[in-house]
Amino acid sequence: MTQRTSVEVKPVSTGLAVQLVRMDEDFVRQYPGGLARLELAKGHPDIKARTFALWDELARERELALPLTERGPWANVQLGTYPNVVVLEKEIDTRNGLDMGSWARDILKKVSVASQPTNLDLYIVGVGELGFTKNTRRDVIYAAAEKLGFYPVPAEVGPQVALQFGDKFAIGEWAVVASEPILDSDRSPSVFYVRRSGDGFWLAASYGRADFGWNPVDRFLFCRK
Repeated sequence: MTQRTSVEVKPVSTGLAVQLVRMDEDFVRQYPGGLARLELAKGHPDIKARTFALWDELARERELALPLTERGPWANVQLGTYPNVVVLEKEIDTRNGLDMGSWARDILKKVSVASQPTNLDLYIVGVGELGFTKNTRRDVIYAAAEKLGFYPVPAEVGPQVALQFGDKFAIGEWAVVASEPILDSDRSPSVFYVRRSGDGFWLAASYGRADFGWNPVDRFLFCRK
């Protein structure tokens, strides 16, 4: 597998900036809250950060409407940032708002971390987006994804996504790590998945057996060559 770095982020052009300013002017004139509330909002100390966050959220929603092959990376994860899984596990245990299931903890002990820091672009691919309308085996899903240029990722992606990108998931969102299965202590093939629930963000594990079927609404984290 060839790992690729994140796509270059180009600065906003002057022409696009002017267009956005004109759009903002139209929105301001249509704002039903009135001038006084607008002045209050304008003076908020977090207005820039929260506006940027809104733009990111809206862009993600629009991007999901694009064909899979036209979407940009969901995130750029850093691998190899910890010397071994023991240190990686301790970091997870001390991170506020992050929990790890016992099944995930079991297979984490068998994960190999990258020997040196490296970046990897990740893409969320839905089983239904690959054309499947019923429960489908993992190997069939991987084969269909590969035809579109998406490939399995190292298992280290699971814990690293949990540490680095828990805030990119809304409550109820989840994604399966599209790695090769790891044998747990009962020698059952397993894969990581990450999810956000009402009580925080979780690194969990699920079935990696060849005969296990994944629903069309399930989503996988792949990389691209």
